[in-house]
Amino acid sequence: MKELFNNFGKLFGANLVAQIILTASLPVIGYLYKPELFGELGVLIAIASLLTIIATLKLDTYVLTFPGKSSDLSSNTAAVLKLSFFFALPVVVITYICLELTSLNDKYQITVLKYLCILILVLALSFNNILTSGLIRLENIRAVAQNALIRAIVLVTFQAIFGFWGILYGLIASELISRVVSNIFLFTKFKCHSSEYNISKVSLLGILNKAKRYPIYIMPSSLISSMNVQIPILFAASILDIRAAGLFFMANRIISIPAAMISTSLSKVLVPFIIKKPNPEVPEFIKKFVMLAFIILSVLSLITVALLNMIDKYIPNDWAGVSEIIVLYLALLPFMVSVSSVSQIFNINNRQEMLLKVDALRLTLILSALLYPLMIGEGLILYDYTLYVVLASVVGYIVQFVFILKAMAVNHS
Repeated sequence: MKELFNNFGKLFGANLVAQIILTASLPVIGYLYKPELFGELGVLIAIASLLTIIATLKLDTYVLTFPGKSSDLSSNTAAVLKLSFFFALPVVVITYICLELTSLNDKYQITVLKYLCILILVLALSFNNILTSGLIRLENIRAVAQNALIRAIVLVTFQAIFGFWGILYGLIASELISRVVSNIFLFTKFKCHSSEYNISKVSLLGILNKAKRYPIYIMPSSLISSMNVQIPILFAASILDIRAAGLFFMANRIISIPAAMISTSLSKVLVPFIIKKPNPEVPEFIKKFVMLAFIILSVLSLITVALLNMIDKYIPNDWAGVSEIIVLYLALLPFMVSVSSVSQIFNINNRQEMLLKVDALRLTLILSALLYPLMIGEGLILYDYTLYVVLASVVGYIVQFVFILKAMAVNHS
């Protein structure tokens, strides 16, 4: 238990500092960039995030649960990195064709250069997920925590530099640079655990055959789960406008993205801990953990609200309304992290089909909340749009926790 809370403290502390950096930089970045530019970046990242799951086939989870030695883990991780590299380009090209055929590209206005940026983002996100899983498998939690802090500093620094220089697409360039620096750091740390590895000894087809349950079961569930976060940004760009997408993306970036990083990393930390515990003790431990995480994150939300009140008067007029959107998202934070952190219970108990149903239900709730006002002819403003998304998400996470308890009950019956 002590080791678990030490690891949690490292991840939570680093992500807390990273979130403070991102939030505190909002007034400066807001002066340098218009919401419309953040909207364009948000659309690119939303698309890249969804494609990353397909490109990796969720084999980053295979790396996390790899049972062999460190040297074998290094070779298998390198092989998975190679697979994601091969899958990235076809996935982006197919997406380009689909968007062109459906005329959605007219709404998102994605040029060939931006598609190249999407490709780089897909590769960067894929490598980041795989290397992070490898480091957690090797119990190097410190490196994962340091990476969150380093990326936040690099991102804000280059956003400020490019903004002062007046570079139009400084936001996109900063995102790409921060991702590259992040991956270099992760790869350096991962390589320290194994000085040499031989990828030629690893069969790529053998990995796909051995880990076939990951693309079959876990990838669809992860894709739907990511859609719960990314679809509202894409909808905001198409239903409202690119400025609304920018405001929505800023709130999402300050709250949801760090929350997702914490919950994903924490869930991976919990896996070996839960596996080691006697089965009868797991349900009670999960309940206590979720309650504790919910309380801690509620306190964090209140701290963030106080920080927003302090800097709100310094936020440029172009960004009017973003604080209200962030506050709405803060109400979602405790539910998102506390429940998502223990969602690996579905995989541990081999109940992936339940997770797939839960994620599909959450996506249905969000889509219904967004489409219902349009179906009845009611106009949407950004605040109402965000409120519907948050309320639907809260209901979804409550339902997910009920299914988690059910999955544990099935396992112990």
